[in-house]
Amino acid sequence: MNGTKKRKKEQLTIATEKDITYSTLSDGFDWFYFINNSLPELNLDETDTTTSFLEYKLEIPLIISAISGGEDTGDKLNMQLAEVSNDEKIALELGSIRPYLEDKAKLSILKEIRSICKNNPLIANLGAVQVKSYLKILPSVIEEIGIDCFSIHLNPLQEAIQPEGEPLYKGIKEAIKSLKREINTPIIVKEIGIGLSRNVVVELMNIGIEYINIAGAGGTSWVKIESERITDKLKREIAREFYDWGIPTATILNEIRDLTKDVKIIATGGIDRGIKFAKAIALGAHLAGGSRIFVKKWTEGGQNAIRELIHVWKEVLKIAMFCTGCKNIDEFRANKNIIREKYAFNSFT
Repeated sequence: MNGTKKRKKEQLTIATEKDITYSTLSDGFDWFYFINNSLPELNLDETDTTTSFLEYKLEIPLIISAISGGEDTGDKLNMQLAEVSNDEKIALELGSIRPYLEDKAKLSILKEIRSICKNNPLIANLGAVQVKSYLKILPSVIEEIGIDCFSIHLNPLQEAIQPEGEPLYKGIKEAIKSLKREINTPIIVKEIGIGLSRNVVVELMNIGIEYINIAGAGGTSWVKIESERITDKLKREIAREFYDWGIPTATILNEIRDLTKDVKIIATGGIDRGIKFAKAIALGAHLAGGSRIFVKKWTEGGQNAIRELIHVWKEVLKIAMFCTGCKNIDEFRANKNIIREKYAFNSFT
């Protein structure tokens, strides 16, 4: 097993077996509440949770975001997630494809996953630093896999903390622009659970990025995951100082709500309950979802447990729409009249 595959296996094991959530920083969704509408003039069975994304019709605006792959456990997980997401018609983002770029013989696994996902969008993912390294071959690889969208993750803090990290961010913006020029496949730019500030979101919009995953803080802490892998005592102590570094997911959504008409915002980070999922959509996210919660369900009960979770979240969304008087997702998404901050005494401005 090469170094990258070994690291991916370690990360997946730590994520499923240890408490690697934020210590004190919240995802922020508890700071918001829905405005109950006791006269919705609507029947529950009239609510329509479907939405469109990358030319697919999704049953709900849900995405299973990037999860590890490239080694046996991660590949098996991704295969089973592909089957579920295809059946349930939700978006699926694979973990970093770096292991497959280092061992091109394994690209057949990504092609197999592509062949499974016929009813739903499939997104491949790679770190921004690695985009620089593989810029020449990425266009042909992306075309060969046949994905619907390519995701670039920004992770400067993880690169700075990770034992094998490459905190080499000079030239990243130009690499993103270069790849965008070279491929016809849409590009998502995302964080990994630490959060994109409004300034960065605007900067990405200015270079033509149409899909942005804010991936806020409050859920999985990749600093904690990496600190579990650090053997040097002093470096582990340094990592601990950043356990609560980040911007809460709901805070970001609130701050960029006015931008959601111009860019497709995806919200991940701390979304582990149906009501948080519903709040994320109401605050302006085009899609919302997570990763660790799906891995956890998979380890507990396989595909059936994941399906049950999806069905619960769908029903929670339907009831939230019904009880706020919203018949469809377009009425519900970014609706300033249905959700409010707990400590704000007037509606959003």
